[in-house]
Amino acid sequence: PPGGSPGPGRGSGLRRRLPRLLVGVAIVAAVLVLALAALRAYLDRQWFVAISDGRVAVFQGVPTSVAGFELHRVVLRTDIDAARALELPFYADLHEGITADSREQAMEIVEQIRRDVEVAERQARRDQGEAA
Repeated sequence: PPGGSPGPGRGSGLRRRLPRLLVGVAIVAAVLVLALAALRAYLDRQWFVAISDGRVAVFQGVPTSVAGFELHRVVLRTDIDAARALELPFYADLHEGITADSREQAMEIVEQIRRDVEVAERQARRDQGEAA
């Protein structure tokens, strides 16, 4: 009736649907939390070597970003000049990242880069001495 109280059963529909709606929202929230936890667990097991602030660095995660969120973080920034490493043809992809199966393997890659840069620097000094 106009201006009067709602007719019988009108408010009860909302009361019946509200619990189902809340359960649906809770399920969606739980799925999102589980998906984020699985993503974090996956990212925590991914490693790569790339460049950070002009230095060779070890990263945890994957070398990409989604919607402005970086899916990696720097774990160790070395003292190796990235420009020196990039001069060597086999490290030309250092900008994109060199993937590793573990932190230990990433550290081995860094040490190999260090050795290769040192060898190249020694060779360059030797070549300069011969040219003089």
